[in-house]
Amino acid sequence: MIWFATIQKCGTSSIRTILKREENKSIARFHEHGYFFNPWSNGEDTKKLWYDYGWKNPILDNKMEKGDKFVAIVRNPFDLFVSYFLHYRQTGWASVNLVHEITSFDDFVSKYVDPNFVWHLPPMKKSMFSFIYDKDDNLMIDEYYKLEKIDEVNTFLKNNNLPELHLENKTENKKDYKTYYNEEQVDTLREIWKKDLEYFNYDFNIS
Repeated sequence: MIWFATIQKCGTSSIRTILKREENKSIARFHEHGYFFNPWSNGEDTKKLWYDYGWKNPILDNKMEKGDKFVAIVRNPFDLFVSYFLHYRQTGWASVNLVHEITSFDDFVSKYVDPNFVWHLPPMKKSMFSFIYDKDDNLMIDEYYKLEKIDEVNTFLKNNNLPELHLENKTENKKDYKTYYNEEQVDTLREIWKKDLEYFNYDFNIS
């Protein structure tokens, strides 16, 4: 069984649409955003807006079987970060801008990089791909494909008897992501995301 490990803003809505159309459920399954561990630091988090999203993982629900594998679609973190901010009329993905009363992209970056600021999903402070890590920062995927290389994504889908991915962007209308950043922001985020950038061979100007 193939499980599509969810990473926000990486074509997940389109993947979900594909799998809902498919009758052969033994080929692939989609699970909503979920962690391999409890992402909440204390009981107070259960009283906050962001807790209501759930973030359950199929492994924790004992739905995974021997031989199943996780496949993820990733995206340049710098590009993804801008989409994270702009999602759904700039409320931000998972209502991040509403939760933190964010007023601009500069404010978004400033609060994100502040080590003392409690982010709406704490693991995101380490990685834009936090859903595919365990509590010890080990990657929990078997394969990955880059959203920027859509032909390779579609070859994988075709080889597994699934339809091609046609991305639908309904929630944002952004300029080139590079125009949102200043040099200091890039340097700071590059250090925070160092592990992902090196592993997935991304950088600010590299997809």
